[in-house]
Amino acid sequence: MEWTAKEQNGKLMISVTRPMDDRGLYRAYAIGPGGSRCLLGALTPGGGCLSLRRTLSVDALRQRGCYPVRSVETALAYSFSAPAPAPPGWSAPPKALPWPDDILRAAYAAAPQRPFYQEEADGFSLAFPFRGAGPFPLPALFCFARLVPLRQQSCWLFAFDREGRPRLPAHNSPEL
Repeated sequence: MEWTAKEQNGKLMISVTRPMDDRGLYRAYAIGPGGSRCLLGALTPGGGCLSLRRTLSVDALRQRGCYPVRSVETALAYSFSAPAPAPPGWSAPPKALPWPDDILRAAYAAAPQRPFYQEEADGFSLAFPFRGAGPFPLPALFCFARLVPLRQQSCWLFAFDREGRPRLPAHNSPEL
């Protein structure tokens, strides 16, 4: 990993570069003289590497104990391959789910990963952890999916009635 910092007019321009390893999403942190950490952001792919450029106020860094910047660290924030633990209230799905037809049964069997399961009063929900570099978990049910945060991870959420038929997602938008 390489980093540079250039101060100009009360601003600090920080650039961070690390090799692309396809392991996941990385965050960069500026480290101050006393070990204080300041989140710089997520590194993005481009040009065969992961990089980040930020311009920050020297005063803001000083208030957070991160000025002068002594070093920069990167940390794996989200792994593309490691299985995620189930969020509270969720579990592994039962061996047999009540699929009403062969299309849903085949779509579920072909899913690239096993979901989290939550039983509800009027049916059940399945949550597949979001994989930025991976395939969509249930292509046949794309229109029924919602991307939602569950604990500290994003998941594709699918809701089903007791017979295993997909339910349309509820909209939270006041414009609809």
